[in-house]
Amino acid sequence: MFTALVSYPLSKKYLTFRGFYVRIGVVTMYFFGGIIPTYLLLNALGLIDTFMVYIIPSLYSFFNAILFINFFGSIPDALEESAKIDGANDWRIFRVIFLPLSAPILATVSLFYGVQQWNSWFDAAYYTNSEELATLQLVLYQIISQANGAAIAANYLGAGKQNINIIDSMKYATMVISIIPVAVAYPFLQKFFVQGMLVGSVKG
Repeated sequence: MFTALVSYPLSKKYLTFRGFYVRIGVVTMYFFGGIIPTYLLLNALGLIDTFMVYIIPSLYSFFNAILFINFFGSIPDALEESAKIDGANDWRIFRVIFLPLSAPILATVSLFYGVQQWNSWFDAAYYTNSEELATLQLVLYQIISQANGAAIAANYLGAGKQNINIIDSMKYATMVISIIPVAVAYPFLQKFFVQGMLVGSVKG
């Protein structure tokens, strides 16, 4: 929703300095300030070792904003113009007209954000200290790292091949566990992906 709110005005060609805002967004796609400046910024904002460190820095992605901008641009201007004639303001147009028509892109971007957050262990590893905030991916990463270390030690000490196979099986089991939620959610969102791919392909 945050990405949609920011992308809606950027999809309007009459927005003042629209090109400047888009160029700034493109720069953020290719250049990253670095881990240390990011850590210092989050620390100054009081987000280190808090649950909000998982949410606030990930609220907006310009790549996803581009998807929204293109989708909003495909919606006929006549809908917005007729709503303005009836006295609707920009917020009402966005809430009543654009959001209901944006179910495909909302589902698509939501899945992108969900998979990104589900697979993220970096934030938990670098920006949190307490075990209560440890994510499943961080725990799985630690298990796989320990399994790799155990496999190297077993191979060095001449342990049997059976023991090494058990360690490998444990690593593969943790990987399978990590993809279950995404595999379960995808079939329910598949129809929205199909709708999103068809947007703009049929003219009438």
